[in-house]
Amino acid sequence: MEMKESMREMPTVMVAFGVTGDLMRIKVIPALFALHVHGDLPEKFCLVGFSRRDWGDADFREYVREIITWRSDRHTQRVAVGPPHAATEKDIASFLNLLKFQSGDFSDKESYAALKRMIDGVDASWGVCTNKIFYFAVAPNFYEPIIADLASSGLSEGCSPEEGWSRVIVEKPFGHDGESAAQLESLLARDFKEEQIYRIDHYLGKAVLQDVFDFRFDDGSLEAAWDAKHIESITIRALETLGAEKRGAFYDSVGALRDVGQNHSLATLSLLTMDRPSERTADAIREERGAALEALEIIPYDAMASETFRAQYDGFREIRGVAPDSNTETYFKICASLRSARWHGVPIIIEAGKRLAVPEKEVVVRFKDGSLKRFDFNTAVQYTEEYERLLLDAIRGDQTRFVSRREIEAAWRFVDPIERAWRAGAKLVPLHRYAPGTSDITRQADF
Repeated sequence: MEMKESMREMPTVMVAFGVTGDLMRIKVIPALFALHVHGDLPEKFCLVGFSRRDWGDADFREYVREIITWRSDRHTQRVAVGPPHAATEKDIASFLNLLKFQSGDFSDKESYAALKRMIDGVDASWGVCTNKIFYFAVAPNFYEPIIADLASSGLSEGCSPEEGWSRVIVEKPFGHDGESAAQLESLLARDFKEEQIYRIDHYLGKAVLQDVFDFRFDDGSLEAAWDAKHIESITIRALETLGAEKRGAFYDSVGALRDVGQNHSLATLSLLTMDRPSERTADAIREERGAALEALEIIPYDAMASETFRAQYDGFREIRGVAPDSNTETYFKICASLRSARWHGVPIIIEAGKRLAVPEKEVVVRFKDGSLKRFDFNTAVQYTEEYERLLLDAIRGDQTRFVSRREIEAAWRFVDPIERAWRAGAKLVPLHRYAPGTSDITRQADF
């Protein structure tokens, strides 16, 4: 109750760049609405949508009404905060009253000047210097003009050292390789400190991964047996029945490894294999996650064929936006290992793919005594619970469930050599084929 009350007293303006995109529509706006319904947002809160559409506040509110009405009709069961709840018209109306819209171009300085005038007006009406969160729900190529104009307009500055902080939320992909990730980090660091940067990997907001942390370090019942002496193997699996039909061009440029493996799978691995943090703070926890990823053995070039496997489902090349001769993987399996005394010799299987027979998102820990420990990611219904947790964390300044720069660098250090080997040609690591809706391909790689 104390934390909830303190949250209520943090007047906050969230500016969403790219507010009409799929991410905001499917995840962020429904999550904010759910938090509002349950009284978890600050008492004074304003969501400002920023987009090139020629809209006013009324247009934006009607757009959001359609989103949250659809969600409340079909997804009233919530797992994140509070009991299941069916939204009322009063809930919807009060949420819409929190919304404002600023039409503008990402690279137009006058648009940011107008945005600042709008936010200054909110501050004046509330009689307080508000906290600002800038949500980058846009492609990374837009980051540079947005960051530059936030700085030049004064929007990224607080009113004083004691009042009105500012933070940025950025979504994956954090670059497409180590070099581009470093460039992105340098860009962010130009105008924001590390404590202001919140990098979202929504897997870290999943309740099941919090359970992993809790059972290891709070309960402690298995921690004594959580090492190479007792564990035979770990499997991190993310198999989907859905394909890439609705985002062919994007997926063809990324592939399964960079879309899922470099972030979600390795974030899960870090929580499973990290050492106990010195204290339960965001900095200490993120340091241990980063150290776990830095311990990943880089797979030698001549071992790629025996320790990595890739495949593409039939029909992928016919999807709009996909090259007719695409060699992009839609399924992969990798045998990873850690160069640490605690995990030496334990194979860690990372597997993910699309258009498979059965959806399976799980972690399986196999012990040498034959027992298993399973952590299942429920995929029966898609909720917004991860984003609810992460948005609340960003408002209250808790970076525990956000990715650090160290983690990103370590993840790319492991993934880049695999990507280079795969792109070098099919002779080293052949691109296998599989029929959509089948799972035989998952048994072809024998690690």
